Amino acid sequence: MKKLTTTMLLALCISVSAFAAGGKSVPAANETNVSKNVTASFLQDFKDAGNVSWKKTAGFYFAEFSLQDQTMSAAYDEQGVLVGKAHTLRFSDLPMAAQDALKDRFPKYSFDNTVSEVIYDGETNYYVGAESKTKTLKIKCSPAGNINVEKTMKKQILPVVY
Repeated sequence: MKKLTTTMLLALCISVSAFAAGGKSVPAANETNVSKNVTASFLQDFKDAGNVSWKKTAGFYFAEFSLQDQTMSAAYDEQGVLVGKAHTLRFSDLPMAAQDALKDRFPKYSFDNTVSEVIYDGETNYYVGAESKTKTLKIKCSPAGNINVEKTMKKQILPVVY
């Protein structure tokens, strides 16, 4: 179950950050191979969505779309139940508790300007990139400032040649 949850969260984050415009304004089930249940649920949940495109991965349907000048993603199960949604926002739009916790815990890091907000299973989390001179981090942060470092990567430091 944890692997499935991680896969879905990763897919939501990637689809939000890699959104490409140009989909259809109304997702037609027969043109996109999306079930009628999923299409009906999507139209009910996001009736004003535009530029919709669909992908199916790991038993979930992922919609990428624009809504109120924002790029968003949503994940549905086979029965048409909305299981998660995500969009990007600016670091400065994070809740103050989250911003403060990140800055306090990582004072020598700079943070990416864009953050993925993922709402899954009724819980909101933010996925933030951070960088120092020697490391790059992928961080999960709750609105209250609870932090979990999801991935740490060492930067390759090239030797200086004179």
